[in-house]
Amino acid sequence: MAEDIEQTRALADRLVTYADALVAVAFVGTSGLGLAVADPDIRADMARGAVWVIFFNLALGGLLSGLIHVFRRWELALRADLAPAATTRRFSGYLHWGRLGVVWVAVAQSVGIMLAIR
Repeated sequence: MAEDIEQTRALADRLVTYADALVAVAFVGTSGLGLAVADPDIRADMARGAVWVIFFNLALGGLLSGLIHVFRRWELALRADLAPAATTRRFSGYLHWGRLGVVWVAVAQSVGIMLAIR
């Protein structure tokens, strides 16, 4: 019984780690795009395909948000029997919305970069 609880807790923690990794992917992608457009040659080439880069960044933001939301639902399902305190649940929810916020700030920055070089 105690081993099952530990395995459940470990899996829920792993889902949180995966969600954090997805946020890092969004942020690193935006940082890479920002560094890439610093080079004038790359900037000129990317300006021609800016619409596609914007479209795919928005699609990526939607995909990452969906995955983060799914991981959150799975995490809550795994932790349902563990009965965390109300404060823990509330701050966990804040972290979830913070993750989504970081993803969409990164997407907005990517779109802004592409609109600026267009």
